[in-house]
Amino acid sequence: MKMSPMTRFLLGFGAWMALASCDPPKATPSPTPSPSASAPKVVAYDALDRATFNRVAVQMDLPIFWIEDKNANKAIEPEEVASLLFYPTQGNWVDGDRFTARFEEIYKQMQAWAKSPTFPKDLTDAEKKRRMLVIEELDQGQPTLVFSNFTKSPPQDKVFVRHMLAAAKLIDDLHGQQRGLAPLAAQIPKDDPSGHAAFRRNWGPKCSAPKTEKNPACSAIAKSPEKVLVAMYPEDVQKEEGFCDKLAKHADGENLMSPFVVVKKDGDKLVPEPIT
Repeated sequence: MKMSPMTRFLLGFGAWMALASCDPPKATPSPTPSPSASAPKVVAYDALDRATFNRVAVQMDLPIFWIEDKNANKAIEPEEVASLLFYPTQGNWVDGDRFTARFEEIYKQMQAWAKSPTFPKDLTDAEKKRRMLVIEELDQGQPTLVFSNFTKSPPQDKVFVRHMLAAAKLIDDLHGQQRGLAPLAAQIPKDDPSGHAAFRRNWGPKCSAPKTEKNPACSAIAKSPEKVLVAMYPEDVQKEEGFCDKLAKHADGENLMSPFVVVKKDGDKLVPEPIT
């Protein structure tokens, strides 16, 4: 039987369709979901209660203070922290509404210190005892915050406050020089933060709290001198017995005993020089 061209076309088209249908249809790949930004991990700094945190901060000579647990969740939070002045270092604890990496590092160290103060391994028993006594000295004090907020003050008030803070530091430095503290401060081991804290608080190496003030082993430095030589008078004069009485009886005693002069030697003469 002869097939017309149209019949042959239809049969060929049908066969092609049948062959084509033998291959399974390729699945259309579903679009890859775009990665969503994961929420930042929230860390609760609740390993130390507030009293322990502030006590350890003093022992480690850290310029930080936990003001209060505002939401009573027993965890320190950025808005509850104050950075303290008049420390040898400055605190960098908060960035915006988060703690800094520096705070995270220090917090871990504070946890370890709270369990057992961190001392170098090669310390003698006597040195360990001295450092523990200094910590006991510090623990007899109660950390207290004097807080001022000048963020909403007029610009001229802020300038005034900056000048007053600078003046306060100069007065502290001058007082330290008058008491002859610089040579003694240099004797505090760098790895003894409690010694530095006690020395600064007590204006010298000797302990002054009720439980430790009479213990000669309690000192911010290994060998606390019986008498601290101040920078206001020549050293040889201070070593004389009753030198203050001698100065008072001096012909120029009133000027030599003035708190606003430094007494120097010019040959055998004592000369008062005004502090300017």
